[in-house]
Amino acid sequence: MKLPDLQRIEQTIEGRREVRITSRGRSWRRAADGTVSELPQDRGQPIALAVPLHRSANEILAEWRALGVRDDRSHEARMAGRTVTVIGAQAGERDRPAAWVDPEYGVMRFVAREPVDTGSVLTDIVFSEFRPLLGALYFPHRQETFRSGKLIVRLLARSVAVNTSPPDSLFDPALLSAR
Repeated sequence: MKLPDLQRIEQTIEGRREVRITSRGRSWRRAADGTVSELPQDRGQPIALAVPLHRSANEILAEWRALGVRDDRSHEARMAGRTVTVIGAQAGERDRPAAWVDPEYGVMRFVAREPVDTGSVLTDIVFSEFRPLLGALYFPHRQETFRSGKLIVRLLARSVAVNTSPPDSLFDPALLSAR
């Protein structure tokens, strides 16, 4: 990551390497076969949800509203032994779009409805294993995504580095296919 709003994720999944970069709110992916494609806005969402840097509260709330979160509903709940504020749902409403926000860690859970061919599906992203990243900023080293209650992907971060002076070229989508 290069704060405030650049990130590069290099991952190997089942022996196939892929690279994703996010720059100023847009995301690209270089697949194992070398093809590069820009991702739809919602595909770069999980890291932006977990580390909402360089955005005002109004910008974040507007983004959440676009994902179906109602900012006129909220309550406190417990998650992973911590008190969180649930924005978008009342107590007991587990199937409503909502952001579960910890005052120290940030977003710990995000629930949204996503359109699919047959209507819509409930997607639930849970962030956990938060570790200090930079000053008072924490980063989740585990992310689990559920669709209709079924685990579809679990991501584990082994290491995260911030502002280690990586060259800007690592975050340039035009150069992504050349590497």
